[in-house]
Amino acid sequence: MKKSIALVIVILVSIIFFSACDRTFKKADKLEPTQIGTVNGLESISMTIKEGTVSSTGLAVIIKNHSDREFVYVPIFNMEVQIDDMWYQVPVLYDVTYDLALSWLSPGDEKELKFDWEYEHGKLGRGKYRVVLYEQMHAISEDAPVYGGSDRLILAAEFEIT
Repeated sequence: MKKSIALVIVILVSIIFFSACDRTFKKADKLEPTQIGTVNGLESISMTIKEGTVSSTGLAVIIKNHSDREFVYVPIFNMEVQIDDMWYQVPVLYDVTYDLALSWLSPGDEKELKFDWEYEHGKLGRGKYRVVLYEQMHAISEDAPVYGGSDRLILAAEFEIT
């Protein structure tokens, strides 16, 4: 009898624990609004979600260089959630260390980047999100104008978790 009661308690605690693991954001009360303004402001560089890769813990994106210039960047990303047509930062559960190695994107080239945010942000629940790549992206050539008066290009790709 004691074993049956203990088993029922373990099962109930497990159900409660695992059902609470998804992070669903319905209210913006405790979330920080994004500090990011314009995204995808340069037609020569694009970032799209790779079809069939979206899950509650990660996805893959394709960054494509449509220009005749070479770009160099450091792939650091951030997660944002949309609530009532406003973007908010998904809170970080645990800090992570990024590999700050430079990546090159040649003219006409594309690269696939995989993002796994389960450790940093947890398992995301239903909602509309965007992954934001907001690191230094420099056009490499002597006559390359600096993007928008600064050397920061912000790429974003939106997706939904259902």
